Amino acid sequence: MKVWTIKTAATLAMGTLMFFTSLKAQQVWPGDVNNNGVVNNIDVLFWAYAEGAQGPSRPVVSGDWAPQDPSEPWPETFPGGLNFAFADCDGNGNINSADLNIIKDNYWKSQDMVMLDEYFNGIVGQDPQLLLSTADQITEPGAEEPVGLSLGDEQMQIDSFFGMAFTLKFDTLNIKPTTNMGGNAGVQLDLVNPSWIHDPAGMGTNRSEIFMEVRDDNATAQVAIYRKQNAGATSGSGPVAEFTIV
Repeated sequence: MKVWTIKTAATLAMGTLMFFTSLKAQQVWPGDVNNNGVVNNIDVLFWAYAEGAQGPSRPVVSGDWAPQDPSEPWPETFPGGLNFAFADCDGNGNINSADLNIIKDNYWKSQDMVMLDEYFNGIVGQDPQLLLSTADQITEPGAEEPVGLSLGDEQMQIDSFFGMAFTLKFDTLNIKPTTNMGGNAGVQLDLVNPSWIHDPAGMGTNRSEIFMEVRDDNATAQVAIYRKQNAGATSGSGPVAEFTIV
């Protein structure tokens, strides 16, 4: 139970995972914010980056998983050129929490053609590490096991952090099963408070949020940690969150 595999994509000022797509050449699939053909935790990062923006509404306002005719192009684009209109999941011209709910409703749904999210392997000693750590090497059945999550260290600081997404694979024989999204009896995740990415009491706008989807059928937990609207990017290193595993 002490071995975890993490696949991670960090967005430092949204510098990675960009897709070059013409809005007029594509239809919008609600929830597929990065327009790669599947709805997952990467779409949560893109939505968070665009949260609060406003633009033209779509001809039909709907969050149903079906191809939707696009609106006129929005004035803002993601770094890389993808238009903000893809983040307007319900098509009403506002990017807000209602669009995140549509991502949740359409989670794991996919089109016929899927472009896999790109993950770039970091270089040890040159890139910050995302680490899981636990104090106990042996856990009794039914006991809670806290697992710390940290990003970077004093020698490898994070500059302009906006968010990150990763997939945690676990052994279903040793983890209490669940089918709930966003929190469950077997795997829970909470932000360290206060931390360099989240200190609402001490620093006002320094706030982050967690999205988590746990799937027992394929033994994965997909996570996105992102900056709240108007929080902006932040810099630092060290502990960011803690898993509790039963």
